[in-house]
Amino acid sequence: MKNCRYCDVVVVLLIVIVFAYIYIGFFSPAPYHTHRYSILKYIQWSAWIGIPFLGFLVLLLYAGIRTKRVSAAHITLLVCSSLLTMLLGYFFLSHLYLKPHIREKLNDYHPYLQSCPRDYQPRENPSNAPSLKIFCLGGSTTEWSDSKNRDWPSYLEERLEGAVPDRLIECHNFGKSFYTTLNSLINYEINLRQHKPDVVIITHAINDLVVNADFSRFSTGEFHEDYRHFLGPLSRVIKRQSVIGNIREMMHLIWYYKPREVINIDKYPGLISFERNLRTLIDLARIDGTTIILMTQPFLYKDDMTAEEKAVLEMLNFGPVSFEKQWSFSTAKLGMEKYNDLTRRLAQDEEGVHLVDLESTIPKSLDYFRDDVHYRDKTYIVIAEYIAERIKELDILAK
Repeated sequence: MKNCRYCDVVVVLLIVIVFAYIYIGFFSPAPYHTHRYSILKYIQWSAWIGIPFLGFLVLLLYAGIRTKRVSAAHITLLVCSSLLTMLLGYFFLSHLYLKPHIREKLNDYHPYLQSCPRDYQPRENPSNAPSLKIFCLGGSTTEWSDSKNRDWPSYLEERLEGAVPDRLIECHNFGKSFYTTLNSLINYEINLRQHKPDVVIITHAINDLVVNADFSRFSTGEFHEDYRHFLGPLSRVIKRQSVIGNIREMMHLIWYYKPREVINIDKYPGLISFERNLRTLIDLARIDGTTIILMTQPFLYKDDMTAEEKAVLEMLNFGPVSFEKQWSFSTAKLGMEKYNDLTRRLAQDEEGVHLVDLESTIPKSLDYFRDDVHYRDKTYIVIAEYIAERIKELDILAK
């Protein structure tokens, strides 16, 4: 009898230890992720409440077995029905999860440009005045809009209205999330050049910088100058995981998370590609007599960042990362400085190319940024006003 009691004590202790180990692990999530993905926070809270409850049920079940209130047939039926429910639920979830993300979203992707570019849509022109077309190229910092669904090119168009007598000024936004200089170069040559823009404004840095992180989840391996290793948004389709794989990925972020290795680098091989792509874009525009404006890209990185500012660094914490590695803060800051400096040098070296040094104009604070490079509402207007002033100073539109 004593041996049975000792056995019961050991079994109960093992059950408590196992559930305590599982439970404690949910108090060690990846930093920032539960704030970014609400589903992770819900899973975490569910685990905090559900695991103790489940452990208590297992103890009750064991007590029922020992007191013979629960038979072996009951246990077998419970286990088999639970497994069958999980199996049916898996197939149902797989259908719901994969169908919208794989089949119905394929129209958002492009076999060469990764994301489908915007089409050129001429403005309505009741007066039949000649158009002066300004094409704005870049990534998400060009594409995205404020809470009023207004992007900085649309604000720029307003502020340039009437700057050239008897001409209708059109500012077209051809920025696209994930677009690098290579994407913009292909898009310009294939889709935009035929529409004969008068002015091209090019803003690139952050996306080309991220391509250097060839260990990230967007990459397939070692860096290549033609960016063949960088899948960008296509990784969402090509590297799409099953429901089980996605659950495993979420568990990695919220259960006994192991901090990533922080990598410091000061060499960026992508600078060669960045310069080549920009020079090619400039050459194409120059052949057509198009005025070229290069813009530096504003960013939040600075030496004396607060904890609140570091917590919103989307690109640093979620961009060039894998489960094992991520860039250091100094690597991201130095990279942005090098890419902007190269933009400044190109504007100085290339004949007929103008510079709008936007990076030195936008204050590095959360009043103007909501993450590393993306803007608050008021920043869109500040950007448009500054570009408009520089264009008027340079007397570009009159040429």
